[in-house]
Amino acid sequence: MNFFERHPKLTLSTIVGGGVLILLAVAEFSLRLFFGLGNPVLYCSSPLFGYRLQPNQFVHRRGAEIRVNNLALRADRDWDENIENKILFLGNSVTYGGTYISNNNLFSHLAVQGLSGYVAGNAGVNGWGIENISALIVDYEFLPARTYVSVLQEMDFYRGLSKLAGKPFWTTKPTFALQELLGSFYLDRLSGMYENHERFVSTLENEKTVERSCARLKAMDNFLKLRGYTHLIYFSTNTDQLLKRVPPDTIVAKLLKMYDINGVYLKEKPELLSLTKAKQKELFYDWNHLSVKGHELWGKIIGEDLQRLLGKPSKNL
Repeated sequence: MNFFERHPKLTLSTIVGGGVLILLAVAEFSLRLFFGLGNPVLYCSSPLFGYRLQPNQFVHRRGAEIRVNNLALRADRDWDENIENKILFLGNSVTYGGTYISNNNLFSHLAVQGLSGYVAGNAGVNGWGIENISALIVDYEFLPARTYVSVLQEMDFYRGLSKLAGKPFWTTKPTFALQELLGSFYLDRLSGMYENHERFVSTLENEKTVERSCARLKAMDNFLKLRGYTHLIYFSTNTDQLLKRVPPDTIVAKLLKMYDINGVYLKEKPELLSLTKAKQKELFYDWNHLSVKGHELWGKIIGEDLQRLLGKPSKNL
């Protein structure tokens, strides 16, 4: 009788354990190779502006290249202290672009291609609201550029100051790709515990939140312009607003008018209105975020405005 016959339970356990290890190794290799898991974009938390990207990162996921420079901006090169030839884009996940869009396909990058001597940085952050943006610029005094472009959405006015807690973002690199997969799944399930939490928010509370956001946005606009900086405001759109022509949010529209905040509504631009419904749909990755084609069109529209406004930088570097 050989060893395996004398110890059948140990043999079976060894075979099963070995099989599990092989399956885990295959899964780990596949998640890293095909999905880019195991190397997520990292975030840092702040009591002042909520959270944002950590600086000095390079992440390759699903064929997209995400570079984060020394100032925690999506930009292909580090920024120095000269502000004259810099354009900083601000916003939520639409501006950030997601990990399916490479840096060179972002509208923030494309918008400056016709501007000789200028460089762009993208400070968009997933889940950010107006208060996060204002806190970074005004309270933290993050002023690395001469020109600022805020690309906003109506939802941003309702978010208040978004915090990192509960978000499916990483602050340290996971050891395994499986760890990232399971961690994200857990956080998604956790967030499901708070589904429909908006039902507890009254109309008055919503209106006060939007009003506070409008006040912060107006204060930021004044803050920048009083210092001689340029600030442009755009309102991005989504599939419901563009394809179904859903009207603007009444609370946001009322308070924007009350605070005399002027912005360009991209859904009203001829470049979008002239497209067929099918072409309009191709601008979006999902109901809200932009596809590569969407980034191209947003970059073209904003870029033409920047060219008319800026021309050449005061210092060609």
